Amino acid sequence: MQQCILCGRQANHHIALDSGEKAHYCWPCFGVWECNRRGLDPSRYSHPEKIVVSGKTFSVYYHVYSEGIRYYAVGDSKKTYLIYSCLLPFEMDGMSATAHLRNIVAEALKKKALSKDGTLEDEGFIDIWYSEGTSSHLAIIIDGKWYSIHDFIEMLQARQAWRMHFSFEDTYPQPESEWFLIESHMPKDDLKSKQNPN
Repeated sequence: MQQCILCGRQANHHIALDSGEKAHYCWPCFGVWECNRRGLDPSRYSHPEKIVVSGKTFSVYYHVYSEGIRYYAVGDSKKTYLIYSCLLPFEMDGMSATAHLRNIVAEALKKKALSKDGTLEDEGFIDIWYSEGTSSHLAIIIDGKWYSIHDFIEMLQARQAWRMHFSFEDTYPQPESEWFLIESHMPKDDLKSKQNPN
């Protein structure tokens, strides 16, 4: 178990640097490192570590992409698996982004994907994850609960003669996931001009 080289917390981002050395960061410190590396001011994206929405606590993180900053709200409950994210422009500061993320989470929590009788609602969020414990190596997460592919197919059977309209969005791996990165494979474009386009 590696410790973050900046703050001493448990590290979950492990990077093989161009220098040949290895660096280990917790998620918040990885965001700071990535901002500095790509010409962004990390203080602009500082945000609360946690938010509470509808009585549920979420940890807030972000990753830097060439298209913007993706913020994640990761549910702290061990009983359910709730993760939401949004890709926002570089110009938006971390506090404003967190407020936007909070609204997304609030709306998502209002919309249950499964009705009380176990049928799929007209709209909702469904996560698809790798799972070693199933023959298909896939698990479906609906309203924070895990289901097998077989369970999901049974849910779809109740929707015969319906059309599914869907869109995919990036989310976050399981909270205990470890990230192993090679700096030479990571984007290197300088994003400073995107943070302050004027």
